[in-house]
Amino acid sequence: MRALIAAREERSFAAIHDLARRAGLARNELATLAAIGALAPLGRTRRASLWEAALQDPGELFAPPRDSWSPLVEMTEGERLVADYAGTGVTLGRHPMAMRRAELRRRGVLSARDLAGAENETRVRVAGSVIVRQRPGTAKGFVFLSLEDETGIANVIVTPQRFARHRLTLVTAPFLLVEGVVQQQDGVVSVRALRVRSREQGTDDGCHPATRHPSVRGRILHCTATLARPRSRPAGAAKAPPSRPCARCRVDPPVHPLPWQAPPRRDGRA
Repeated sequence: MRALIAAREERSFAAIHDLARRAGLARNELATLAAIGALAPLGRTRRASLWEAALQDPGELFAPPRDSWSPLVEMTEGERLVADYAGTGVTLGRHPMAMRRAELRRRGVLSARDLAGAENETRVRVAGSVIVRQRPGTAKGFVFLSLEDETGIANVIVTPQRFARHRLTLVTAPFLLVEGVVQQQDGVVSVRALRVRSREQGTDDGCHPATRHPSVRGRILHCTATLARPRSRPAGAAKAPPSRPCARCRVDPPVHPLPWQAPPRRDGRA
């Protein structure tokens, strides 16, 4: 990045291969910049930039044509979302839940903003990406979820019995559709979960097909050992190790990283 900035300060980049040559970028690095739209100032779309980045560098004596034709079809909004998460872990486009908001509304799913105005003890449906999973040791087995959509965050409470029934879905699914009862206490609005579904259980859960891609799903969760571990063990079974901060996340096991945070390093360092 520093080499790219230093080269840009000397003079503007004339073309994609001029950028790669002066900044010392490898082909895969150039392809990543093209996929996330970082080469748009050079007058190329994402797919056109990918096409040009794949071509052989003609060298400094032969400048590539600025209007070279690309046979690649331009990315859809969902494909741009996947490329953004794969390349940077964030997106400047619409939230994944916003892509299906009209369908969600037809199915009676409230947004986080609408949930704030729901009456106490009414039955509602909410959906979003799971950005926090918590199971405090003092909560007697209750699990607390934070579901994010394009309007805000909805708080969900899962009882121990409901968690035991939907353990795998609650621990691993990056996007959830929750049906439950509104609880208002001390100015905080939550949903007590009665039914839980993940995207894998049908495309009618309000998640855009782009969220099926591992690049999007992989940002959600990678340390589920504590949540997945049963609270009781069979007689004679080995005692579970004490709960410790995850070596990869560097956070307490019940709390998980946000989907837009970068994935952990393989060597365990932050």
